[in-house]
Amino acid sequence: MSSLDFDNVRLTSLGGVPHRVTGGIRMSGSAEELQAELDVMFRQEDFETVLDALFPQPIITANLVTIQPRSYLLGAPYLRAHSFRTANDVEPGKPVALFGNDPTAPEGTYGQLISMTITYKTMQESEDEEPDEGSPETFLEHSVNAGAEYLQIPPKKIDVSEKDVDEYTPGGPDVNSPGAPADAEANKDAELGIYKVIPTVEHSLKWKFALNPHWTNIYRRIGTLNQSELRFFNDAKKETVLFTGISGSRSYRYFRRRTNITPWSLDFKFSQRVIFEGSKVYGWNHVYSPSKQKWIRPIRVNDNNKSLYETSDFTKLFQTSG
Repeated sequence: MSSLDFDNVRLTSLGGVPHRVTGGIRMSGSAEELQAELDVMFRQEDFETVLDALFPQPIITANLVTIQPRSYLLGAPYLRAHSFRTANDVEPGKPVALFGNDPTAPEGTYGQLISMTITYKTMQESEDEEPDEGSPETFLEHSVNAGAEYLQIPPKKIDVSEKDVDEYTPGGPDVNSPGAPADAEANKDAELGIYKVIPTVEHSLKWKFALNPHWTNIYRRIGTLNQSELRFFNDAKKETVLFTGISGSRSYRYFRRRTNITPWSLDFKFSQRVIFEGSKVYGWNHVYSPSKQKWIRPIRVNDNNKSLYETSDFTKLFQTSG
């Protein structure tokens, strides 16, 4: 068996992947903040399996994010996987083929291998420590931004008042406009522009190092609303969060007639629309009716009485396939 033959290797602690330890364990730090580095070598085709073993993907549901325990250094369960790097990295956290600095080597000299340095640390992080965006430890980022939509209200059936904010007092019917407040009168300006700003909250969920996204679940939920309350979106009421789409990227590198593929980095986009009127809450399945001067829910009678948007289970967006 050659030094690079993995067919009979018995060391399989990294997710069942045969691998070799190519150097001793390098220890540093104090007893309270211990750090260890370990160099391993394995087949390129096993990269995703190794990554998933070191940093298991979290289980995300509507009400809870469950972080799976990271792999520990064999014989030292108090040292957990913290980060990794691969030989000749071009980008942090992105694997490249081993010995890429020897392009003139004959085909098959090194095989399709990856050399990885795994860093293990004691799980005592400082509260003011900034997260490392290039590490699998930062598996998810949630950011929010302000947004808005503009609602144009036709001037018909609208009453108007010339009173300022301190003078206007909604009251009983007016003799000139039955049903209007005492300080208002029927609008006579047919070209009066009336707009209402509907604030929205735009959510971005960045899922780092996604090994095998469930694309069928993702595509089927684009353009749907949350079917239940989402604690992860600050207790968003049902039908108030719209999944607008997804963007992402992964890298393909060609080396010695084989393609090396990195995990996906995905960015899920959501738009939250909440309209409060008194004790009632309206979301994406409601529109404003100028004739009724209130929010109503349109029903598609010829399509099984469906609403404008269908609902779905958003927790299935973060499942993996295979």
